[in-house]
Amino acid sequence: MQSYEWEWYEKRITELFKRVKGATIQHNVKELGKISKELRQIDILIFAPLDIIIDKRMGFRIPIEIKIIVDCKNRSRPIDLSEIGQIITLKSDVEAHMAIVVSPKGITDGAKKQAQNQGVLPIVVTHDLIAAAGKWDKEDWYECRICEWDCEDGIPNYIDWRNENVGYCGRCNSLNVRCPECHEVFGILEGEYETPLQCGYECGSAFYVELTIVDHERVQEVHIFDMLECRLLSEAYNKSNHRLTQKEYEKIVSETRWQYWEVDRPEIVLTEECLMEWGEQDCLYITTEGIKVYESMIKDPEYPVCG
Repeated sequence: MQSYEWEWYEKRITELFKRVKGATIQHNVKELGKISKELRQIDILIFAPLDIIIDKRMGFRIPIEIKIIVDCKNRSRPIDLSEIGQIITLKSDVEAHMAIVVSPKGITDGAKKQAQNQGVLPIVVTHDLIAAAGKWDKEDWYECRICEWDCEDGIPNYIDWRNENVGYCGRCNSLNVRCPECHEVFGILEGEYETPLQCGYECGSAFYVELTIVDHERVQEVHIFDMLECRLLSEAYNKSNHRLTQKEYEKIVSETRWQYWEVDRPEIVLTEECLMEWGEQDCLYITTEGIKVYESMIKDPEYPVCG
């Protein structure tokens, strides 16, 4: 499996637009251009209902449908004039009423003026905003990533979530996990148990299914490490003295999205589980247990097959 940050961004933006009531949302649509006569790729296609009220007292209205295309640009820089030109051309070719361009870094001043004159609305959606808006909801439905059957016999293959990161298929009882960083769902096969796994979108999180015996039965204990935990353990492990200075620790924290996990101390899980501990000169040390966990559950991970 490869890293597709652009695909992750598109999926999360699609999920946000799906919250619009009454609208029809489609992801990754191919449509024949009216001018180019070629198939054009549309990241997100929206059909939104709109009522034009002629006489409110008489209930006289004209229902119409607005066609909107959304172009997702997961760039490390602002969108420029040439890219806005491409979106304007696409909007005209597929005869959309308006276009929305979404990016984490915004848009240049010149591109913004061009967009406003051509019915293109720029929206800034940062990765942090996606993390904040993507909180787990027990009402969210996901199909099992392992069986993916058509359910013709009436037995649904939706995941029954035990918590926000671990669930089991209602049909085949297979284990599915939800990444705490990018919110993608993965199925873990039995052959992948007790093997270090990493998120297929390379967001930095890791998974490990440990098998234990309880009352003569095999029990799955799912360990999930988010990006911050993996980075703290990894960077401390790879230093000869197995410790991070306060400055090194703060730099790692600043590069992650820990503040959206509703904790005051970002390293709290690691210290509570005795995988790391604070020591002399305000340094954060990886413990003997932390080294053991890192080597067995996080180091040299593989990609899950059912991503």
